[in-house]
Amino acid sequence: MSKRPLFLSVVAAVFGVILLAVSARRAEAVIPGADDPKAYTTHDYLRGRVDFNKRTLVGAYQAVGKRDPKWDAAAIKFLDAMTIYFAYGPAEPIYRTVERAPHEQLLAMIKAAADAGCDDPMVDYCHGVVLQDAGQVDEAKPLIEKAAAGLAERKYPPFRIAAANARLTGYAERAKDAAAAKHLAAMTWMNGVGTVRSKHDDRDIRYVLEAIDHTVINATAEQLLALCKAAEASPDANQWLVNLLYGRYEVKAAWQARGGGWANTVTDDGWKSFFDHLSKARDYLTKAQQLRPDLPEAATEMIAVAMGGGSRLNEKERDWFDRAVKAQLDYYPAYHSYVWSIYPRWGGSHQEMFKFGLECLQTQRFDTYVPYRLMVIVENIDTDSSNDFAILKDPQVQTAVRQLLTQSYEKVTDPQQKAFYASYQAAIAWKLGNYRESADLLDKVGEQLETEPFYKMGAWPPGAVSQVRVMTTRHAKALQEAERNAQEGEYNPALLAYLDVSSQLPQDHPGQIYLKHRAKVLEIEKDFAAGKWASLKPDANFDPWELFTGDWKVEKDGSLRGTSDAEGKALLLCRANLGEAYELEGKIDFPDPEKRAVVALFMQWTGPRQYRAAGLNATNAVSTVFVTGAPRGAGDIVRKLKGGERVGVRVHEGKYDVLVDGEAVFTGRELNANAAQNGFVGIGIYVGTPGRVVQFKDVQVRRFDPANK
Repeated sequence: MSKRPLFLSVVAAVFGVILLAVSARRAEAVIPGADDPKAYTTHDYLRGRVDFNKRTLVGAYQAVGKRDPKWDAAAIKFLDAMTIYFAYGPAEPIYRTVERAPHEQLLAMIKAAADAGCDDPMVDYCHGVVLQDAGQVDEAKPLIEKAAAGLAERKYPPFRIAAANARLTGYAERAKDAAAAKHLAAMTWMNGVGTVRSKHDDRDIRYVLEAIDHTVINATAEQLLALCKAAEASPDANQWLVNLLYGRYEVKAAWQARGGGWANTVTDDGWKSFFDHLSKARDYLTKAQQLRPDLPEAATEMIAVAMGGGSRLNEKERDWFDRAVKAQLDYYPAYHSYVWSIYPRWGGSHQEMFKFGLECLQTQRFDTYVPYRLMVIVENIDTDSSNDFAILKDPQVQTAVRQLLTQSYEKVTDPQQKAFYASYQAAIAWKLGNYRESADLLDKVGEQLETEPFYKMGAWPPGAVSQVRVMTTRHAKALQEAERNAQEGEYNPALLAYLDVSSQLPQDHPGQIYLKHRAKVLEIEKDFAAGKWASLKPDANFDPWELFTGDWKVEKDGSLRGTSDAEGKALLLCRANLGEAYELEGKIDFPDPEKRAVVALFMQWTGPRQYRAAGLNATNAVSTVFVTGAPRGAGDIVRKLKGGERVGVRVHEGKYDVLVDGEAVFTGRELNANAAQNGFVGIGIYVGTPGRVVQFKDVQVRRFDPANK
């Protein structure tokens, strides 16, 4: 039996009760503290972070810095601006109530200090950070290198030294300098140890933990135990921090003892050690909670302990979540951990997740991101189920999401945030085929349209916006009829309808993008249905391709040249309906030997995290053919590349094969059984560094026929 009707019926029942409470003037909040206007939130945390930065940047400079009356005033002015920069820079938009100085202004401040002769290491470090964040990575490196040594020499706080070494580690890793990266990681770790052994003001301890958290999270169980022992041995160490770190160690050790396999693969000794470690974790974390019930970290860690311990420990995840949010109403890790604990795979359900999302909306705390947790949970449910936002077809879910986004739009004052909420509503309306509603929202947003929500809905934003514009003209019925014909395999009348509507509208009409793109896709589907090889060679409008990431251009011979973006990716998608059995192939070449890439053909694409890919890794000395989603240990196949290889995939019966120049390299690889089998196809650079280049030529697709094997 399908779970979907049960989900919808439960949603209706739950929603009917909770929505009434939401609509009341001030309903009693279910989430603790939501009714208290003075409840501690991220706003308070960020104000505290500014004070902490003042003491450990400006205050530290005044105490141990390289000072001189010639530059003191300029240096302090710059460092004071950096207290805001570091505090509010990483914050979500709703919490950015204090504007940080832009890079240009900060660089002007540092110039004034430098012109006066300032060479203090903290000033140099902050200068390097600003340059790095502004994209001037090469110019930043020597400043951070110089600062890292100087910070230690002048005895600046250890966690500030660790931050400098961590940034340098990133440089070494990108340069593939393993020795330097190892040395810098050791230096970062050493300063982390120094941090936990030092004396800290109680009001600063959360910020100290935040400063070393990346180091702690990435530590092995053995390293974390050593850190705990080092802290415990210091008379200056903060006892809340010691107990919290020991609790984290015991949780990590528990899962190490259990192993990452299914429950039926865990040995009796593994289970015993698992529960022993979790029991110790509970002891440490409970002690930390008793020491500082006003801090949310220990209670949040206990959510995972309760989830893993089950009836053995008899702790309740919701009890610990409530304790965490009593300390900080909008503490994101607590929400994340609790939602994870009620996923179906851990004994919860999508119904329970959605009910909790409604509780978040019920708080009406639009000064925080708590209500928006509902949208995040809807996205979580989608990723864990259909991955096509089918959940939005339920009227109750639609109502809740519409209420959330409408109220969020009304409550915020920042234009960018308003644009995001209206854009999300427009994207959902497009997804549901409510084109008039979507058009009205697009008019409201104007040029401030945010494309991210459209991508989340599986849309190509330019095409979706164009479709909305043409589907709100008098031609909507003709196009709806065309789509019915296409679904029935009647491609000629469907294609003619699109061309006819295109000819009747001005060429600069915003609907032309969709009309021309859809017509090109229908041509491909027509040839594909006839069993022909359908060429995916782009026309003057780049159709049938949709630009997803990277920089692409069409060469004179019709080939496609892609260059990877800042994230090292470049992807084109084609949304032709190819069903569940097809062949996709194309010639792959690397025009610049110094910029070779990891390139792929993409199958079963339903989103940025849902696809299969196969292709060539030409970045190493030894080239390989690779696949994603392969069983562990499958490995890549070494293959010497001569250039211009024809790489192809054959998709059939829930599996796919990979061919290079007609030779089967991989066969019978599994598609993602939990995703739609008829996802879209694509080509591009799969992963890598910015500026990699690939060229695809003669890309084509046809229906899979076993006779062609």
